[in-house]
Amino acid sequence: LLPGGTVVYADGSDIVVRDGTGAERRVAAGIQVGYFEQMGKDWIALREADGGRLFALRIRWQGLDLYQVPEVTQ
Repeated sequence: LLPGGTVVYADGSDIVVRDGTGAERRVAAGIQVGYFEQMGKDWIALREADGGRLFALRIRWQGLDLYQVPEVTQ
């Protein structure tokens, strides 16, 4: 749950953002989400199930943008 009554959730392999008025926007992620975490004002971090890849979701008036975050392995 984000400020203003916005809700972010996974529906199958889609990420859904529902604003306070009930309007929904979707982005096809193609992954099974393990968890969400707020990163900043308009950003949500999401981790693929079973500790998989890390993604960043940018929520803007113009739309939703999903980015895979590069990770360093040691």
